[in-house]
Amino acid sequence: MTHEPEESTNPNAVVLRNAIAGLTARDEDLVSACFHDDGVLVLPYEKAVAELDKAGMRSLLQMLFRLYRQFAIELTHIYDLTDPGTLVARYEGDCISQVGDVRYINEYIAVFEFTDGLISNWREYDNPMISAAALEAIAAASADKG
Repeated sequence: MTHEPEESTNPNAVVLRNAIAGLTARDEDLVSACFHDDGVLVLPYEKAVAELDKAGMRSLLQMLFRLYRQFAIELTHIYDLTDPGTLVARYEGDCISQVGDVRYINEYIAVFEFTDGLISNWREYDNPMISAAALEAIAAASADKG
């Protein structure tokens, strides 16, 4: 069943909402607190990023939060499944780089699996062409500044 983000009654939706809020707040501790110690983050469309464990996810967040001065993520939909340990979510990102004010806007869909009330598998899909273009523009802005 599809829900507005605040309407899902699945208890794991609270953890999901907190993780997304942590991204927007650029708070790696909050996101990490929602992530199981044995959890993995998988970005199948981002070929340059291997499957990440919790420490790797934190490192990725640190890099992203240094790269972008605005990292706004809006959770738009939560899809409850028959398995209460899995949720699917849609969200939109609107980020602005530190250098060059490059705007990166993308849409995401992700499958979240939960263990012990924490995210144990975060599999996120985006448009990799949009993310590649944003990274190229940021690199160009950095070269111009450098």
